[in-house]
Amino acid sequence: MTKEYQIAKLYFYQPLALMSGKKDEFQNEVLSLPSDTLKAAIISGLAKIDPEKVDLLNEDLTVSSAYPFYDDRYFFPKPMNKLPVKDSSEIGMAKKIKKIAFLDLPLFEKTINRIEFDITVNNLLHNGKFLVANKEAYPEKLYAAQTEERVQIGNVNMFATDQRPAPFYVSRTYFYQPEKTGDKQNKLDNRTGLYFIYLTRHKNILQKALEFLQDEGLGADKNVGNGRFTVTFDSLKLNIPDDANKQIILSKFIPGQQNIQNGLLDNAAYLLDKRNGYIAGTVNESYAHWQKRSVFMLREASVFDINFELTGKNVVLSTAKAENVLKHKVYRDGRPVSIPAKF
Repeated sequence: MTKEYQIAKLYFYQPLALMSGKKDEFQNEVLSLPSDTLKAAIISGLAKIDPEKVDLLNEDLTVSSAYPFYDDRYFFPKPMNKLPVKDSSEIGMAKKIKKIAFLDLPLFEKTINRIEFDITVNNLLHNGKFLVANKEAYPEKLYAAQTEERVQIGNVNMFATDQRPAPFYVSRTYFYQPEKTGDKQNKLDNRTGLYFIYLTRHKNILQKALEFLQDEGLGADKNVGNGRFTVTFDSLKLNIPDDANKQIILSKFIPGQQNIQNGLLDNAAYLLDKRNGYIAGTVNESYAHWQKRSVFMLREASVFDINFELTGKNVVLSTAKAENVLKHKVYRDGRPVSIPAKF
């Protein structure tokens, strides 16, 4: 069975800068944009240009995390279940399979339909992180990455306390091939970027928010021009199984208590992420340094039984005191986009 999904494609003409999830964790490159971060950016952008539409879109819109693409070739996260890979005689192939982060659409379709396929080193791109059906269909490099270490020094009067400087890392991903001409970088090939699936009845409002964000940017260091992009809207078709027994999530997911009590996590393959951060998207920049409450979310590519309706929760992270100052609530959206699968 073929199902069509609506997508937005983000072509970054400036590097996308994202911080590692942990302050002291080195992360060489960031190749996807989490759904909760993306949703928060969309809503905060809309709040700056059309605040009356914020509640409407916040309630109605569900997005996947954003994943790499090249032209009309799309990548998906590797499911946490075992890939339907035939036995390989190549030495060290098991370690190579473990390192894979993304599958292109043809191999993702085979995976969710439980159709066996072979893997050799000729199916791997970018140090083995991308698994593709036809390596010749892609350039040698889809992106370039650069990681910078910084130090958080805390308050001005920090030396009168026990607070110590804490290192953290910012990863810049270039989804184009830069050419240096003196000190200037020019685009050579802007056929790559990140795409995400969206579910909404109000595409016009979503489009309005994304067109505003094009110039403001996404991610960290937007004040120096990072994260700027152009957006186009398209669709992709995915062959899904008629007899699916599982489902894979493409977003961060906060399940409801009832789901968990009914056995959602039984026979599931999942990992947890602790999500935190700052209220960087607030209209009032004076409060952008305020921290959000932390919350645990199920990671993208987690797999669950098909008989559960994965509605998820859009959690309020702000306190009454913060809302009184900000004049709005602060959310973290844990409602997922899911794909039927057969494992």
